[in-house]
Amino acid sequence: MRSQSREEAVLTVTEELTVSTQAEETVLTVNCNSSTVSTCKRKRGEGTGRIQWRTFTKKNGKQYQQPWYDWQIHQGEKTISRSTYIPKRLLFRIQELEDMKAPVREILIELEIIK
Repeated sequence: MRSQSREEAVLTVTEELTVSTQAEETVLTVNCNSSTVSTCKRKRGEGTGRIQWRTFTKKNGKQYQQPWYDWQIHQGEKTISRSTYIPKRLLFRIQELEDMKAPVREILIELEIIK
């Protein structure tokens, strides 16, 4: 039976790579603690979503990044898929909700897509 809490499990990866030449053998240890992988998922029926950073280019050639929220929710037999721009003032809050794997509808309410 699954636990009802929303605690996030973190997977830490440590690898050892052995490189050998004719003269000597070297062991390299790669520790990937800086990039952790979340194994927490949303419950079935809560929709799917992710934050994506898109690069835009102005007419003068200057490039800049913008955060967008790509989402899907099911309404009856239909699946609605959209992307929504995330304003700077809401970015931190949306990132928190996404890390907690809150239902997509809750995130869309914060983005004022759903009233």
